[in-house]
Amino acid sequence: MSIVITTPTGNIGSKLVEKLLAEGQNLTLIVRDPAKLSDDVRGAVTVKQGDLTDAAFVRTATEGAEALFWLSPPNLTVPDVHAFYSSLYSAAAEAVTANRIGHVVLISGGGGGRRDAGTASHLFATEDALNATGANVLSLRCGYFMENFLTYLPTLKSDGAWYGLNRPELAVPFVATQDIATVAARKLLQRDWTGQSHVAVHGAADVTFAEAASILTDATGKTIRYVQVPAEGMLHAL
Repeated sequence: MSIVITTPTGNIGSKLVEKLLAEGQNLTLIVRDPAKLSDDVRGAVTVKQGDLTDAAFVRTATEGAEALFWLSPPNLTVPDVHAFYSSLYSAAAEAVTANRIGHVVLISGGGGGRRDAGTASHLFATEDALNATGANVLSLRCGYFMENFLTYLPTLKSDGAWYGLNRPELAVPFVATQDIATVAARKLLQRDWTGQSHVAVHGAADVTFAEAASILTDATGKTIRYVQVPAEGMLHAL
């Protein structure tokens, strides 16, 4: 079975590649910088170097694929975020249609598929675009990545805190990217699902940010706080 993997050097993609190679799968990796792949991985896969917003490239890179793992990489530095995400899901949908790819596993987000959720709405627009191809599409609506805490390291080190808009008592469905990769690998291998559907991918428990601060405090031996900031303050910081 030929499987094409996008974002193979990311938190989810790299773990997914490892799991599928362990199963002896024939993989094609779409990557912007092949140097980020280990020598072992490069020697075991087909590498296609290019940009996921380039529809012609994506169509060519996915020729012959029986299954596709699609993750739209975030980029909030582009001049037009809406146009950026639109180019991504348009390229994906065009490739799936042109190459008659039978199964697609898509990384999406939580929130019940709301179309008015800021940048997260582009994930659901991607669901719509891929579902419209008629392929068998499974959207993994994932919880809040545990690895997101790595992005807070600067203020965790300097202030012993991280800052956000969430209420501290709001329970959030956390999930580790390792577990997301496990689900994605299983679905790509089994391919016993048909139609267009979605499934929530959450961890063992929902956790409030106040609870997360307590867990981090216990784990590090350093007092860690979560600080809710008003929307105006977050806008200024951004």
